Amino acid sequence: MREEFGWQIHRLNATEVFLRRGGDADDAWERLVLEPSANIVARFVCKGNIDPEAAIATPSNAIAIATANN
Repeated sequence: MREEFGWQIHRLNATEVFLRRGGDADDAWERLVLEPSANIVARFVCKGNIDPEAAIATPSNAIAIATANN
Protein backbone atom coordinates (compact mmCIF):
# COMPACT_ATOMS: atom_id res chain seq x y z
CA MET A 1 0.00 0.00 0.00
CA ARG A 2 2.95 2.27 0.56
CA GLU A 3 3.79 2.35 -3.15
CA GLU A 4 0.20 2.13 -4.39
CA PHE A 5 -1.28 4.95 -2.30
CA GLY A 6 1.84 6.76 -1.06
CA TRP A 7 0.89 6.06 2.55
CA GLN A 8 3.32 6.22 5.44
CA ILE A 9 3.19 2.73 6.93
CA HIS A 10 4.36 2.28 10.53
CA ARG A 11 5.29 -1.06 12.08
CA LEU A 12 5.14 -1.86 15.76
CA ASN A 13 6.77 -4.96 17.22
CA ALA A 14 4.85 -6.30 20.24
CA THR A 15 6.89 -9.51 20.62
CA GLU A 16 8.38 -8.39 23.94
CA VAL A 17 4.89 -7.86 25.37
CA PHE A 18 3.93 -11.48 24.73
CA LEU A 19 7.18 -12.77 26.21
CA ARG A 20 6.58 -10.98 29.53
CA ARG A 21 4.05 -11.47 32.34
CA GLY A 22 2.07 -9.22 34.67
CA GLY A 23 3.23 -5.68 35.25
CA ASP A 24 6.27 -6.14 33.02
CA ALA A 25 3.96 -6.97 30.11
CA ASP A 26 1.83 -3.91 30.88
CA ASP A 27 4.91 -1.69 30.92
CA ALA A 28 6.18 -3.18 27.65
CA TRP A 29 2.73 -2.71 26.06
CA GLU A 30 2.65 0.95 27.03
CA ARG A 31 6.21 1.61 25.87
CA LEU A 32 6.26 -0.44 22.65
CA VAL A 33 2.66 -0.30 21.42
CA LEU A 34 0.43 2.25 23.15
CA GLU A 35 2.71 5.30 23.17
CA PRO A 36 4.03 4.88 19.60
CA SER A 37 0.50 4.19 18.30
CA ALA A 38 -0.95 7.22 20.04
CA ASN A 39 1.86 9.41 18.68
CA ILE A 40 1.32 8.14 15.13
CA VAL A 41 -2.42 8.84 15.32
CA ALA A 42 -1.88 12.25 16.91
CA ARG A 43 0.58 13.29 14.20
CA PHE A 44 -1.92 12.18 11.56
CA VAL A 45 -4.88 13.96 13.18
CA CYS A 46 -2.98 17.12 14.14
CA LYS A 47 -1.00 17.32 10.89
CA GLY A 48 1.67 19.39 12.64
CA ASN A 49 -0.73 21.99 14.09
CA ILE A 50 0.00 21.09 17.73
CA ASP A 51 2.56 19.10 19.65
CA PRO A 52 1.23 15.50 19.65
CA GLU A 53 3.14 14.69 22.85
CA ALA A 54 1.21 17.38 24.71
CA ALA A 55 -2.10 16.17 23.30
CA ILE A 56 -1.75 12.54 24.42
CA ALA A 57 -2.22 11.16 27.91
CA THR A 58 -0.97 7.61 28.34
CA PRO A 59 -2.51 5.64 31.23
CA SER A 60 0.46 6.23 33.53
CA ASN A 61 0.54 9.94 32.66
CA ALA A 62 -3.23 10.24 33.13
CA ILE A 63 -2.96 8.65 36.59
CA ALA A 64 -0.09 10.98 37.54
CA ILE A 65 -2.07 14.02 36.38
CA ALA A 66 -5.26 12.89 38.13
CA THR A 67 -3.54 12.19 41.44
CA ALA A 68 -1.46 15.38 41.34
CA ASN A 69 -4.57 17.54 41.08
CA ASN A 70 -6.19 16.10 44.23
